[in-house]
Amino acid sequence: MHPFRSRVVRGILAVLLCVAWPALSADFSDVEPLFQQHCVECHGEKDPDGGLVLESFAGLMKGGEAGIAVVPGKAAESLLVKALEGRWGKTGKNEFMPPGKREHLAPPEIARVRAWIDAGASCTDGGGTTTVSTPYTYQMVQEK
Repeated sequence: MHPFRSRVVRGILAVLLCVAWPALSADFSDVEPLFQQHCVECHGEKDPDGGLVLESFAGLMKGGEAGIAVVPGKAAESLLVKALEGRWGKTGKNEFMPPGKREHLAPPEIARVRAWIDAGASCTDGGGTTTVSTPYTYQMVQEK
């Protein structure tokens, strides 16, 4: 396939997923595999870069040295999304995460993260649902 057509097809798929995915991606378990695949090598529990742990919901919601990574309900304002889209940088210039030659998340994968955050950035854990009440804390809400 011609490179231009390939980009157009990927763009169309990304738009379709952005429209359809919010109803599907409403739990941390929907995005956790992406973090495991692309992020935990540098942002694991042991010695996380920038103090940001992406290996767990609690670590992600705590944020890191740069601040709060996720603003529930506001993906566009979340540092995590800005970093994944290359709209953030601690050196004054925009940088992508993961950095360097590591494979970046594809547009549909970023759309999943955005949809999860826009849906409230919740995490189902066992019998209850963990939802964020402030950027620093979360609480257990028992399902009935």
